[in-house]
Amino acid sequence: MKLTEAEMEVLLFSHDRLFRIGDRVTHVNTQGRYVITGVALDADTETLSVRYTYMQEDTLLVFSRSQAQMEDGRFVRTAS
Repeated sequence: MKLTEAEMEVLLFSHDRLFRIGDRVTHVNTQGRYVITGVALDADTETLSVRYTYMQEDTLLVFSRSQAQMEDGRFVRTAS
């Protein structure tokens, strides 16, 4: 599926999101602390979906997770 630049902008930037780039979040079960580094498109599925990218604070590892999983209560915003 080929998207125009305008279509990509709509997918990446027009959705209401719980977290913003730069927010610090904590994973509820593990208490791991992360910083939201961006959003990305998941092109591995038949329908494109938005994913968050986030970096673990103490190791600098970068992960990505679907918007649905990030916003279902697994992560909570924490103070800086």
